[in-house]
Amino acid sequence: MTNIRSKNEKQVTYELTRPNGSLFTYTATPSTHFSDSKTKRKGEIFNVGGGSFYRDYNSSGEWWFDFGSHVLKPQNDFLAWVQMWGAGGAGQHRSGDNAAGGGGFTQALVQFKAQTPYTIVVGQGGNFDNVATHGGGGRGHSSGGSGGGLSGLFMGSTHFGKSSWAHTTTPVTQSQALLVAGGGGGKGYHTQSHHGAGGGGGGWDGRSGHNSGGGGQTGGGGGGYNGGQGGQALHGGHSGSNTSWLGGGGGGWYGGGGGGHTSNHHNGGGGGSGHYAYPSNIATQANNDKAQYIITGHTLRAPGDHGTQTPMPANDRNPLAQGDGGLAGLGGRGSEVGQSDKEGQKHGKVVITLAHEIMNKSEYVFPTHTAPGDNNAWSQSY
Repeated sequence: MTNIRSKNEKQVTYELTRPNGSLFTYTATPSTHFSDSKTKRKGEIFNVGGGSFYRDYNSSGEWWFDFGSHVLKPQNDFLAWVQMWGAGGAGQHRSGDNAAGGGGFTQALVQFKAQTPYTIVVGQGGNFDNVATHGGGGRGHSSGGSGGGLSGLFMGSTHFGKSSWAHTTTPVTQSQALLVAGGGGGKGYHTQSHHGAGGGGGGWDGRSGHNSGGGGQTGGGGGGYNGGQGGQALHGGHSGSNTSWLGGGGGGWYGGGGGGHTSNHHNGGGGGSGHYAYPSNIATQANNDKAQYIITGHTLRAPGDHGTQTPMPANDRNPLAQGDGGLAGLGGRGSEVGQSDKEGQKHGKVVITLAHEIMNKSEYVFPTHTAPGDNNAWSQSY
């Protein structure tokens, strides 16, 4: 975004608790970068995610390709751009031409407040263990895939870790949310690609799987036929369990519905919705009071659904979605084939960069907030 004039640099000091509980203190300026960053962009204070659980990045200390929740606590106020991708859904069964859903994308200019803890959730890519993912992706069944976890920024929380999110033990709440990027639905199996594909993550509304709905702004996506569970706040629905090869719903502001089964259709899950806190004059939400910290923002949904299946995430051309040497791949990419694919589904990704410039309103005017339902808003604003 151009037509922005420089301001004198401001030093920012913050504590960061990593998922394993270790605590570090960092000091950054607009001319420096996060010490563990692979992209080394000036002003970058956080850049984690985009990897795959097929690689053990932690064995070499490269935890920034991983998923998990961190806690950031500033020692002074600062302004920053926050960009995030929800995680991609999974799918193990190699037969059938279908794909899991990619993750959604959300971006905002956020005012961070001193001595306030913020939980940064980097969603876990869907898995094949028939368990929910970190970030609320719903459980798949048998050779189906779990939904991808949401990525998000939450105020006033002290949560960290990498555990899966059970529906009854959500560690954060909608009322704490500043930003959410929805996860993609897990894929099922059918020889006709549109029956098994998972829906892409939101956007204001996640995309649907076959007979499983995407999450929205006021409720979760409906579950698929014969046992698919509907999405919930911050959680994708679990798939049915009456047959093999069913996908779970993606996590999100509201999660996507879990895949179900009818005839020979082993269906994928719906994508979870994205969100950012906006004023009550747009719509009433649990976190309207957090809109005061969002200067501008937008949310985009991934392109694929049961009719036009694709594993690509929203905003797949943004270079921030790429990792070092291609190792991290696309943050939020869904799985296309089976477990042996080493470049399968990807974890979500969160990048925070200091906004040290001063906006001259005679040269640059922020877009106004857009109402939920406009899923393509501001697609060129970054």
